[in-house]
Amino acid sequence: MKLEFDFGDFKTWARRDGSWNAEGTVQHRGLQCGTYTLVLRVGRGSPGCADVQWFGEPRAVASVTLCNNAPGPLTGGNNEFRDAARFDEISCAERVIRCSGNCK
Repeated sequence: MKLEFDFGDFKTWARRDGSWNAEGTVQHRGLQCGTYTLVLRVGRGSPGCADVQWFGEPRAVASVTLCNNAPGPLTGGNNEFRDAARFDEISCAERVIRCSGNCK
């Protein structure tokens, strides 16, 4: 079984065996560089993910440094999905993109 979450610009999936992946593209604005970090967390909530009980704090899973108005891929994944033991309870996910440096 595979859980899939579609955030529009990012797609994320996780499997019961602990493997997971997240991928998308970010667009940098400006000439000076910025570092973009993909942060994820999962939990259990009602349809539409209202009133979610998150299983942990958001966790940084990937980062990329971009300069000169460039787009770039932001991807992460491995075989150590931290919430694999709660796989059957997961109904919601949250994706946040954080930026440090020259961010616009």
